[in-house]
Amino acid sequence: MRTAVVTGAASGIGAAEVARLRARGAHVVGDDRDERVNQLRSRDADYIGLAGDIIDPDYAAELVALAEQRFGPVDLTFHSAGIMPGGLVVTSTPMRSCA
Repeated sequence: MRTAVVTGAASGIGAAEVARLRARGAHVVGDDRDERVNQLRSRDADYIGLAGDIIDPDYAAELVALAEQRFGPVDLTFHSAGIMPGGLVVTSTPMRSCA
């Protein structure tokens, strides 16, 4: 079984991707700043929701470590967190993205 990490998992595209991956049998660790990311956990043992800020490198490392500890190596990441300000992604920095 594959293991996935999904950012922005509490709503919208991220939540839809969590549902799609779970329907295909993947273990999923979902991240979001919104505490609703934890709601699915009570109904699904193959899902973990963690509320935090993915832009924090320590938190991001914790998220991946949790996924690997609980489910094994991460096979897939799906990033749908945040709103990108104007400009090119390749010229953006983490702090500029928070502005």
